Amino acid sequence: MEINKSYQACSDASSNSLPEGSNLFDGVDLENLGKDWIPECPDRSKPKMGQRFSDLDQGYIFYKEYGRQSGFDVRRSTEKSDRFGNTITKYYVCSRSGRPEDKNLDENTKRRRTISTKCECHAELVLGIHDGGGFFVKKFTEAHNHPFAGKGGMQFLRCSRSLSDFHMRFIVDASKSNIGASRAFTILKSMIGSYEDIGATVVDFKNFSRDIKKHIGKHDADMIIQKFKDIQDSSDPHFRFEYRTDSHNHLTQLFWADGDCRKNYEVFGDAVSFDATYRTNRYGMVFIPLVGIDNHWKSVTFGAILLEKEDNDNYIWACESFKKVFVKNPKCIITDQDLAMKVALQTCFPLVKHRLCMWHIMKKFPSKYVFL
Repeated sequence: MEINKSYQACSDASSNSLPEGSNLFDGVDLENLGKDWIPECPDRSKPKMGQRFSDLDQGYIFYKEYGRQSGFDVRRSTEKSDRFGNTITKYYVCSRSGRPEDKNLDENTKRRRTISTKCECHAELVLGIHDGGGFFVKKFTEAHNHPFAGKGGMQFLRCSRSLSDFHMRFIVDASKSNIGASRAFTILKSMIGSYEDIGATVVDFKNFSRDIKKHIGKHDADMIIQKFKDIQDSSDPHFRFEYRTDSHNHLTQLFWADGDCRKNYEVFGDAVSFDATYRTNRYGMVFIPLVGIDNHWKSVTFGAILLEKEDNDNYIWACESFKKVFVKNPKCIITDQDLAMKVALQTCFPLVKHRLCMWHIMKKFPSKYVFL
């Protein structure tokens, strides 16, 4: 049997890169290597002679989708231009078009040694400029000289790794529900039916989610203030917030309480707990939840505060914002043994009883107790 010469050339050029005892044609039926391979896909996805496109990008997208459904990658190739520099003919080819790269490189050339996938495939789509505007299919070579990606490998083709607007919106909407990129990918797979039909991989989902977070990282303060304004103007007119920035326009203090929190304070606001022991955000800001107890001895939230640091100035600002939002002073405030907070409470709430949290006292008791 005579093996197709293009495959023989591909094999010879790649033999030095294969592990010992392996073969480029492992898992491939050698009897089929000499024949032409015709993609199987719906007729509506297959280019047709004379088919028109409004521009070259539309033609490339159509051919790339045809390749994705068929199991091969495509790439842009050469083009011809007129004397004014306008493209009159454009070539799109199979990604395995061209001669295999020479692996006998100079010793000083540092390059990763990989198996070349090029095997002189002649499949191509040629678009020519149309007199009526746009471009038309001038030539279409359908047959390939190599097998295509199987159903399990189609999702890893380069043409299958592009996020559409639908993918991006789905990732953003999932993140709003606290669903990560990996989980969103699994959910979309369940909705569509298979991984190869998604059109992207879980790595693409993760990369897009990472890029969103990187972009938000530069504008997160602006976004949260704008979000609070939108809530106040539309969904919750009783929502209140206060904030302050430094000389560089960096957000340093933030106080907020929605309508439900304010209602909780009206009913159960006799005793309020200030707990400034949380630093779970990426900026190391002090997070202070304002908590009380309802008639069922369950915790209820009155509001929340973010402060740049724990000092007199920040705590005084927090107390003044508390008075501005809730108007009515509580009867008792419970805090930990923070001296800066103690000074701020004496300044802003001189008539309110200040008590220390029993949990903090009992936690520190063993280290403070001295056996005689």
